[in-house]
Amino acid sequence: MTHDDCDKETFYASLHSTVSHVQPSDKLFVLGDFNARVGREASAWPGVLGRHGVGNMNSNGLLLLTKCTELDLAVKVKVYTAAVLTILLYGGESWTLYQWHC
Repeated sequence: MTHDDCDKETFYASLHSTVSHVQPSDKLFVLGDFNARVGREASAWPGVLGRHGVGNMNSNGLLLLTKCTELDLAVKVKVYTAAVLTILLYGGESWTLYQWHC
């Protein structure tokens, strides 16, 4: 196992531990750059991968989809066509507005 593989396993173990403490009635959103290409094979991952998959699956995509299956999570890929993408995040005691011009 490479150092990179160890980092991934440590990350996903931490994610698994964290998700296991979330109440099933709560809404959970896990956001981040997983460097994962999940592909377009939604039929191979029912309930996990939506119909907007992108590109061909890579090893990180397979790992992400596998872990999402174990944790009963879904991968949602959204393609935005807006001229400006705006995200408002709350951290600590303040809100931060992020905008990207597409």
